[in-house]
Amino acid sequence: MIQATSTIAALLYGTSLCLLALLHWKRPELSVVRNAVSEYGTGSTATLFRLNATIGSIAALLLAVGFYLSPDIARSTSIALFLVLMIVARTGVSIWPTDAEGHPVTASGRIHLLFAIVSFTFTYMAVTRIADVLPAVDHWPGFQTSWSPFRWLVSASLAATVATMLRPLRAWFGLAERAFLILTPLFFLTAALWMATR
Repeated sequence: MIQATSTIAALLYGTSLCLLALLHWKRPELSVVRNAVSEYGTGSTATLFRLNATIGSIAALLLAVGFYLSPDIARSTSIALFLVLMIVARTGVSIWPTDAEGHPVTASGRIHLLFAIVSFTFTYMAVTRIADVLPAVDHWPGFQTSWSPFRWLVSASLAATVATMLRPLRAWFGLAERAFLILTPLFFLTAALWMATR
């Protein structure tokens, strides 16, 4: 069962990344450097944005199941918990749309931001925990040393996302956020493939 759920999770993560690219193609007026990815959740791409979020959440849930059913992996239950909490927060991100760049701040936008912060936090916690424990049971020859650099790339992109929320660097927020939102599903896709090939 672990191999099956993990394989499906990997396929869904790949699909999610493709849909993210499609969102960018359908809304070329949004800057990849400045505009938040959540702005694809408004206007003509709102439905596609929610579909992408749903697929990503299903992938995360399947990955969580795989870890939960793997007691031989240290702290696997906490990894599963972080992934589930991440899904809950992402649901809030999908339900409450963000405020588009240059528009007045709304209650929906504030709630969206809160859920986004919580989602990013649990995403990072899951990435960190996975990168800490998998090298000890790694079955991919020569890959043990790759989890840590992968984790630090995610860390750097999250730090950049936080830094660019401040006004002096705000013009670069979209780029930093996209780095985080591309690196993290790539990380989870890799973890899912690792689980699928145990």
